[in-house]
Amino acid sequence: MTADVIDQLANVTATYTYAAGGVADMPAIFENGYRAFDLGGVAVESNTPELSVKSSDLTSPVRGDSVEIDDVVYTVRDIRPDNEGLTVLVLSESS
Repeated sequence: MTADVIDQLANVTATYTYAAGGVADMPAIFENGYRAFDLGGVAVESNTPELSVKSSDLTSPVRGDSVEIDDVVYTVRDIRPDNEGLTVLVLSESS
């Protein structure tokens, strides 16, 4: 997937809040996928929300920044740029 498809496939407008200060709204693709896998005979289940955004919409993102989607606030756990204009943010729901 390339960055230009974000505008076409966006299913949310995310509000990104930088820990260092500043806020930006951006179109994004939000996925809250369920994953299950076997870890040495132990079944492990996970629900890992991810947000795909155009890298150009982000200004120096860091772990610990927050993202609000549909009135739910998430913390950025990991930042995965693909070096082709797209960044996937791994999130966890803030308490």
